[in-house]
Amino acid sequence: MNRVPNLLRLRSAKEFEYLYQLYLLRLTQSSRWDRTLEACRQIRSYAARAGRPRLADFTYYFEIDALCQLGKFSAAWGQLRRLERLAYGRSINLNAKSWRSDELDWFLRYHPQILYFLGRNRLARRLYEAMLGKMLRTRDDSSFELLPHVYNSINPPHYRQQVSLFHIYAALGKSLSEWPDWTRFVRGLHPKLLILAGVTKEELLRNPGLMRTLDEAIHAEQKRRLTAGVSDGQRDLTDPPRKVKRRQEAVLKKRAPLQRTASEHQKQLECIFPELKALTEE
Repeated sequence: MNRVPNLLRLRSAKEFEYLYQLYLLRLTQSSRWDRTLEACRQIRSYAARAGRPRLADFTYYFEIDALCQLGKFSAAWGQLRRLERLAYGRSINLNAKSWRSDELDWFLRYHPQILYFLGRNRLARRLYEAMLGKMLRTRDDSSFELLPHVYNSINPPHYRQQVSLFHIYAALGKSLSEWPDWTRFVRGLHPKLLILAGVTKEELLRNPGLMRTLDEAIHAEQKRRLTAGVSDGQRDLTDPPRKVKRRQEAVLKKRAPLQRTASEHQKQLECIFPELKALTEE
């Protein structure tokens, strides 16, 4: 096993986290999941030996993602709960009748998705419904932002990021129309999104199966409009095409000098972590 350089000997705490995050990001971008696990654990050991274990808390996110990619969902759940105890000083009671706002925010990216792969769909449903309900009640444009959490046409999902409320409901033999906030969600969709799909709100309310049509229409229009590959949210689909085109062209114009800077940073990173050079050459 190759040792990860110990940056705590030479770098400040801020540089320690920044450089290791870039390093772990490069490993994950290259799908080096086993190496990511090794690296996360070595980085945490350096911080622990220095008497500053909390400096390496960021590694848990990378480790959890790597475990999920490897299909080790039980181990990922264990590390997620461990990170939860570090963040909150306790394990959150997942069987509570309700949760604080910050706890619901904490659940969004990992809890229901991993629970789905563990077959714990009733709990996954409760958490997802609570999170989505909170967001629908606090943001006017939340229906569009929540679309990936409500529906994903990839079925069955293969990765954590693909799991949506639709999958959890399907696993329980239920329809999205049974979701208590289904009407609120549909009513919150911008009319232009529904025009793209050629469906009305009333049709979608009656037939959640039309979510596939909506999802495909949105992705097709995004592919046409986002020439720079950078999204500005719902505005990409509701603004006139020429306005979106100007924003995308502005991004492309700024990208060239940024890419040169990124290339220089990459070389500096490879000097610190020589193993990354091999990934670049692949």
